[in-house]
Amino acid sequence: QLLDSLTRIAAPSLASVDEYAAAMAMMIDQVDRTLLARPDLQTLIGGGNTEMMRTNHRNHAEFMVAFSRVYDPPVLIGVVVWVLQTYQAHGFSIGYWPVQLEAWRSAVATSVTPRAVAEIDPIYRWLLDHLPDIATLPPGG
Repeated sequence: QLLDSLTRIAAPSLASVDEYAAAMAMMIDQVDRTLLARPDLQTLIGGGNTEMMRTNHRNHAEFMVAFSRVYDPPVLIGVVVWVLQTYQAHGFSIGYWPVQLEAWRSAVATSVTPRAVAEIDPIYRWLLDHLPDIATLPPGG
């Protein structure tokens, strides 16, 4: 069911992916600043994990570019399962992920053209909508 719902989302055009890639550094900075400003950050990421969070934001942006270029839905699901489990093992709460994804949606909305937003945001909405289901999947999806 997860895979079926994701495959119904059209792959972003290469032009939109290129816009995302060009805006990546600015968006990473915006997401970092958004999360660092939260008074509940330590509850979301655990103590001493600020640099790991920043690394996650960089990795997220790079992954989204790579994923969007090849658009292989099973890969997205498998990577998200792995990321959730790995980061939770390091003290990140499940509550971090919706906060982070909303920060990415905001960064995308203010950093690329409306056409690119319309093509990329459905992936973020899908992740937000299905995060609880993904979190219950075993390793390997």
